[in-house]
Amino acid sequence: NISHSLYHVFGEDDLNGLAGGSVDIDAWMAALEISVDTDWMRHKLTFFWASGDDDATDSKATGWDSIVDNPNLIGGPFSYWQRQGPNLGGTAVALKQRLSLIPNLRSNKFFGQSSFVNPGIFIVGIGEEWEMTPRTRLFANLNYMMFMETDPLSEALLTDGVDREIGWDLSFGVEHRPFLTENLKVIAGIGLLFPGDGLKDIYRTTSPGLGGFTTGATGDIDGVLYSGFLGATMTF
Repeated sequence: NISHSLYHVFGEDDLNGLAGGSVDIDAWMAALEISVDTDWMRHKLTFFWASGDDDATDSKATGWDSIVDNPNLIGGPFSYWQRQGPNLGGTAVALKQRLSLIPNLRSNKFFGQSSFVNPGIFIVGIGEEWEMTPRTRLFANLNYMMFMETDPLSEALLTDGVDREIGWDLSFGVEHRPFLTENLKVIAGIGLLFPGDGLKDIYRTTSPGLGGFTTGATGDIDGVLYSGFLGATMTF
């Protein structure tokens, strides 16, 4: 089985907040999922690429952004990276939106406008789906993620030396249909993110405080980030 997509966005943003002026938009996104079915098992290999902007302050915006996305890729709702929407180093701007794969540095998926000055992302992963019974399906996914560019992050945080590595995303999930139909679907999952040097750089204090103030505090990020959920969808 092969699922794929390729998108290009072009146009003009009259006032990009990070670039501080008008920018010409020229960005790309590609996704590929190859899977093989073996009896009750499905083995998957996934690639996702969104172009990044290598110079946040020039007149070109080459970081990919979407409108309102919710992709079923790299583990879908079970993935920690896709399910969570962390902010950018304690600012009011989000590193990425909830239920999205793209680190777009915008304020809100629904009210904040698309931002094409962003670091972009590359994801490669493997996954498994197991049809245990006609009612129950299990999921497991492992993905490696990295930023395509880091200049937008450095510009937004007024720092330098942000690494490209986001880290490893590991997730497990179960889907149960008690009536063998889509009328009631119960899902549960847990996602874990093992942060790489890039995420650690974003949430680490790297510059001294203001003159006259002294601080020995240094921001840090946990060795493993995790989230779990239980949900039900009813359709009639």
